[in-house]
Amino acid sequence: MSVLEQMSLASSDATIEDHWREALAAMDLSSAELLQVSPLDVGRRVYRKGNSAYKIRIRHLDESASLRVNNYEKEYKILEVCREANLNFVPRAIKYLQTEHYELIEMAFFDGVTLSKQTSGCVPKTLWNVLVAITRLAYVGISHNDVRVDNILVDANLNVAVIDFDQATQGGFMSCLLAGLLGFELRKKGTKMHGSYLTVIKECVKKCLPTSLLVSIQRLRNSRKAADLPVLPENSTDKLRLLLEAWRLGQSSDANAPDAFAAYYSLEVDGHCFPGERPWLPRWTVLSSVTDFEGKNVLELGCNMGLLSTFLLKDKKAANSVATDVDSGILKAAKLVAKAYDVAPTFVRQDFDSPENWEEILDESKPDVVFALSVLNWVKDKERLLKFLGRYREVIFEGHDSVAVETDRFKQVGFKDIKLIAVSERNRPLLHCRK
Repeated sequence: MSVLEQMSLASSDATIEDHWREALAAMDLSSAELLQVSPLDVGRRVYRKGNSAYKIRIRHLDESASLRVNNYEKEYKILEVCREANLNFVPRAIKYLQTEHYELIEMAFFDGVTLSKQTSGCVPKTLWNVLVAITRLAYVGISHNDVRVDNILVDANLNVAVIDFDQATQGGFMSCLLAGLLGFELRKKGTKMHGSYLTVIKECVKKCLPTSLLVSIQRLRNSRKAADLPVLPENSTDKLRLLLEAWRLGQSSDANAPDAFAAYYSLEVDGHCFPGERPWLPRWTVLSSVTDFEGKNVLELGCNMGLLSTFLLKDKKAANSVATDVDSGILKAAKLVAKAYDVAPTFVRQDFDSPENWEEILDESKPDVVFALSVLNWVKDKERLLKFLGRYREVIFEGHDSVAVETDRFKQVGFKDIKLIAVSERNRPLLHCRK
């Protein structure tokens, strides 16, 4: 059983957040602001306090060390090389610290957003600055090996910072330059190329193209080729067969990325992997520990495959759950998932831009806790949906805008206690809002 599975089955007095609170207190960082949660495991986060950013790893929670070329100590040594070479586009290394329970790298905080979230787009000046950064790194013998839009920060003046050197390696100028620009893999044991300047160009081009054109290109490239689903043996359980059919529906649905032919979540059950865009278990580990769900009525807005409502009923003893989505196809998949786990949420097809009085319909379930995860961004009448959320005492919300913007929205509809729980692997803030 993996660490994540162990933690998800652990008693409520030893949650992931409890471990993080203890670690931060030991590091005198209890007041630090959470900036990022690793998309690969719950044992790695980035915090900010004052003018410093802290990249922290809790040893016993970490699952992804084997996926990285460098441990924290090696990464810090590479950052020291950058500091000694006066590479001002790499956050200045300040301190490396390790104990029996955790490790941290302290570095200077860079006040910017990832290139993937830059509102002004991938302008020529930004791309030129990235090119210069890769070249200067190669000059001092460093290949980043993971140059992607999520690993490049951009400030208001279009200055850039290159972050996350856990895949970086050292070598000769020309080999590092070819790796950084074109993605040529270095002939060095353990090295793997995850992104290059060419990757950034491709991602920026996608960002600038109209959605309709992107969909057409996606169709041509995929030719409706979905990710491979598991092949089940003939004596498989009904649970696995139901999940397999649910994932088939999830892949063909447009509820997530249209024409990408991928289910929204990935899930491993009884040794079989059902593929998707976002790993479910780390997400569930965070969401399940936000509050006490036992005996409560839950309303989930935008449920997709219904995993959240299903797991709340199965593992957290919620009294009942009403789960909505606008896509009728994905609701069929959600019903199969619920059946596989022998629970029965109430599934409702609902368009939040519909003129009907859906507010009163959904209010009939008298929810104690409302989930609105990555929903508001896709609704035209945001004010109407926020006003609806303002009816309730407790809301768990995932947004697409900054923490400040999302917090202000909930203050305006009456919430007084608003806490940042985590930052998702897609760099979206997860808020716990209470009155």
